[in-house]
Amino acid sequence: MKKLMIAALVSAAYCSSALAANIAIVGGKVYTQTEQGVIENGTVLIKDGKIEQVSANAEVPSDYEQVDASGKVVTPGLVGAMTSLGLVEVASWAGINDASVENARISNTGAAFDVSYAINPDSTLMDVSRIEGVTSAATTLSYTDYLFHGQGSIISVGADAPLIKPRAFMVLDVSANAAKEAGGSRSALWVTLQQLFDEAKAIGNIPRREIPGRALTPALI
Repeated sequence: MKKLMIAALVSAAYCSSALAANIAIVGGKVYTQTEQGVIENGTVLIKDGKIEQVSANAEVPSDYEQVDASGKVVTPGLVGAMTSLGLVEVASWAGINDASVENARISNTGAAFDVSYAINPDSTLMDVSRIEGVTSAATTLSYTDYLFHGQGSIISVGADAPLIKPRAFMVLDVSANAAKEAGGSRSALWVTLQQLFDEAKAIGNIPRREIPGRALTPALI
């Protein structure tokens, strides 16, 4: 892994202490994921925390700190497509597991659960994931008995303020276990879903009123 990945070096270039620095990653095999394709002996210039240039055998300005990536691979940051990063800790760590919900009174379906309130930027798994090359992730509940697994968030891994987009997506369980909870059959599960969607649509059509200094809210009478 050390010989193949330079993700830790790229991550170091983006950590809060280096955001103001100019960094050049040189000598690596760069997978650009663009029309440039794969660049042998590539140079990646990072200025003020943003990628400024990616090229082959480029001349490095004198005010850039060089990181030697010879014999390694440089890639864009990886994205964790379905995780619970920031909501859980390592197994031996004491504390609340914010990736699971049971017997909550706030919601009958689980659709109201919002993980953005529970994300812990100091989770040890954030640093571990960053070292492995993960720079952003979709995070949500990993377990619940409810039909909906709440509203997930998009986060930046390793950032002091990781939340990029709260309530970015919703996870819906249509497995055999969900059918069991919905009455024991998928015939009941899909009818339940249709009813929930119809109710949500009806609520969305309720006229809204504007209150000075506050966001628009449904006018429930």
